[in-house]
Amino acid sequence: SWLTISGETSGTLAVGEEGSINIYLEGGYAKRGDQIANVVITTNDSNNPEVSVPVTLHMNDAPYFSEIPGMVVVSENETETVVIEVEDMEGHDFDVASVEVYKGVTYTLEGGELTIELAPDFGDEGSYTYYFIATDEYDAEREFSIPVQVLQTNRAPQFVGSGLDNVMVGETYEYEITDLFSDPDNDEFTFSVSSRSTDIADVYSSEGK
Repeated sequence: SWLTISGETSGTLAVGEEGSINIYLEGGYAKRGDQIANVVITTNDSNNPEVSVPVTLHMNDAPYFSEIPGMVVVSENETETVVIEVEDMEGHDFDVASVEVYKGVTYTLEGGELTIELAPDFGDEGSYTYYFIATDEYDAEREFSIPVQVLQTNRAPQFVGSGLDNVMVGETYEYEITDLFSDPDNDEFTFSVSSRSTDIADVYSSEGK
């Protein structure tokens, strides 16, 4: 216990006589913040049968976080900014750091505001939890976490061919569509082909070609 009473805890006092008790406070058993207890003294004095003496012990507390969102949702290749309020109730200097380096996550601390910027890349779809720790100048620490859901951003098929060079007039050329286009998300895609000038070339498709 953080509070103990040592010495005699009972006795007799004559009229006008004073007495004392010894209270011992052990900070090693205290928790961060305020500890509150009451030392209750009972007597056979009909005018003051019971006296309650409040005892308070304060142990340096860690900074507090507020305005923490329950869930942050952001899409791939987009940016989401989250602002968290940080305060040290005792006015101590403090710093905030991420538990580890997270891909696509940057942050700054200024004026009691922790600004976190989330910028997931393509392929980062999924659920994540990012952890941060605030530490005051006396090494009191408090941790908080932000759950993040990254949504997939659908991308259009891309041209991956090298161009149609060295073609001969009157000849027929055949190309696999997958040699010319690819979907970066590995989605199935449909296609159609046309010629801007049929006087130069006729273009048609069949069975993925």
